Amino acid sequence: MKKTKAKKKKLINTFLCLLLCLVFGLGGVLFSGCWLEDEYNKAYVSFYEQYIAGFNTVYANSETQQRQITDNLEEMLLSVQYGMLYNYGNGDNSREEYAHGEVFPDSIRMLVYSKNGNSSEGTVLSNLDIYWKWFINPYLQGAYRDSLLGKMRDEDDKLISYQEWKDDVIANNLSNYSFPKYMQDLFQIVLYEILLGYEPTKLDVSVTTKDVTATQEKSVYSVKILSSPNKDDGFVGSTLYEKETRINISTDEEGIVTKSVGGYTETENHTATDNYIKKLSDEYKSTTLYTGLTKQNADILINYILKEIIGEEAVDFDYKNFRNSDVNFRDYVSTIAYLIYSQSYDGSGDTWTYNYTSSKDSSVKISYTFSVGERARAMSAKLMSETAMDASWFNYNSSSPENSKIYTEVQAGFSARPATFVRYYEGEKLFGDFDAVDQFSGKPYAEYQSIVVDPKVSEETLPSQGLELECGFCFNFMSKNKDLKIATKIRYYIYDEETGTGKLYEFDGDTIDFVSGANTFKNSAGETCYENDFAFSIDTTELEKLDPTLVRHEVQENDPNACYYTVPFFKNSEIIQKAKDSELSLSSEDASKIARLYKVIESEKGYGGLTVLDEKKVKSSFFEIVLDVIKSPEDENTDYNFSLVVSGTLLNPGIY
Repeated sequence: MKKTKAKKKKLINTFLCLLLCLVFGLGGVLFSGCWLEDEYNKAYVSFYEQYIAGFNTVYANSETQQRQITDNLEEMLLSVQYGMLYNYGNGDNSREEYAHGEVFPDSIRMLVYSKNGNSSEGTVLSNLDIYWKWFINPYLQGAYRDSLLGKMRDEDDKLISYQEWKDDVIANNLSNYSFPKYMQDLFQIVLYEILLGYEPTKLDVSVTTKDVTATQEKSVYSVKILSSPNKDDGFVGSTLYEKETRINISTDEEGIVTKSVGGYTETENHTATDNYIKKLSDEYKSTTLYTGLTKQNADILINYILKEIIGEEAVDFDYKNFRNSDVNFRDYVSTIAYLIYSQSYDGSGDTWTYNYTSSKDSSVKISYTFSVGERARAMSAKLMSETAMDASWFNYNSSSPENSKIYTEVQAGFSARPATFVRYYEGEKLFGDFDAVDQFSGKPYAEYQSIVVDPKVSEETLPSQGLELECGFCFNFMSKNKDLKIATKIRYYIYDEETGTGKLYEFDGDTIDFVSGANTFKNSAGETCYENDFAFSIDTTELEKLDPTLVRHEVQENDPNACYYTVPFFKNSEIIQKAKDSELSLSSEDASKIARLYKVIESEKGYGGLTVLDEKKVKSSFFEIVLDVIKSPEDENTDYNFSLVVSGTLLNPGIY
């Protein structure tokens, strides 16, 4: 893929240019003698009658209100928070059970139990010196921490059974172990920030002692904003919650010191976080290109939970002290990664892996893989979608590979789904008005992400099962942002209808910009616009990646190494018929079936995700041009939109 070196000259492309390009393979050569307008028009009509059925596009349109974004982030957060506090990724919906015999250490209370086959009969072990960075209850550090953890020994000072301890905690202390509102708010803020590409806000949770005397001391538990991308005055450093507790101290005749709570005062501030959540929510709904989490988002969230909510001290301590002990142990990394992946897995069938390396102890390296077995466990725990599944997934057997397929295409409830538009431009409708000052008039000014070329089924294309090219397709791009840059690639997929399988090839391209060689013009609104030509093709040196049946070599007098490749027919009638010449929102209920034929892939140059065809579901070959706008979350109010047309004023109509 490359920029065209020749600039526009109207009517330079005549029927001779088209014939020379298609028949003799001189694709990129300019013929300055092609000036006859009538001949050009004939070539233009002939080209579309014989070779091109249309173009299928995907874009995010900030100028329309048709998107139907459902902000279900709060629902997802509650699910994640619940799993962190009660289930630890084991997937049980009941607070009274740790599912499937894989009880994770109670992370807030730092408890593990000995392994003896029956978790309810295991005995409780504890460590009261290590706790989460976001320790939730003000008394989890200090004089009353032991009593709040629940009774762990009986009257004879023997460890009680796990079942006894659990009953005691649930009966007496369950309310101590839930995220208070100010922490729920911060969790929601963090998730928005991750989705919008910001560095997440961090908290400072601490307990300090002051005004100590022989008979009294004060314990101050405070939650403050440590750092944040929010630049509003006073947000960083603000106190979200503070509880000052008066502790009475008494000493008996034997010198035994007893402490008791004498009273407390507390203050809670939600104004700053409420305002910030509203700001982030509005930005998310107006700019997001997908809903749910990509793997990249999921990994950032896992990392945040491990390092900022739990803390590396606790993660590392558990791993080093318990991984080889006689306890039924599941480390923090595996637990949190399982919990988040089971909420966000994309159903691609690919394996998701998270790798943790401690910044405090380089010897602590933990890798977790969301395997087929883990997906089966998440399915049986109803953490993943049951669409098109049956009861067989409850009978998963890791020794039976033939049963594995039923888990490969299961999507989690909060997996990434497109929130973009699809529109199919039939025939020449993606062409601009070549005689107009603004040939982009009437075309969406949007963030395009995908263009699929749809060759016409005709006498000229049937022999090669598509459009045979030596070069590629020329487009004219326009943006009002001169600094806009767009990374490009081609996704080339060949589908075998007989076997129902296919192979995907990917080719990286150059970057589109509006600085080098761009033209400037004023649109009808008087706005300055920048336009530039760009050509999409597979470089000759990369054709060797393709199956040899897709490439044809031809020795010609003027080009002894002519090499052609085939742009395959796009046969998905669902998309073509549903989106023909009309803008269809993939997030609308009306487009739910079409949306399943697309997937969200992660941006390689910016952040967030792009909507492209899902080769595993579309059941068709395709030649897809992917446009990945290079972004930075620090660029506030940046215009990432652009328009494009197939430009007949380039070397010839659509093929150069």
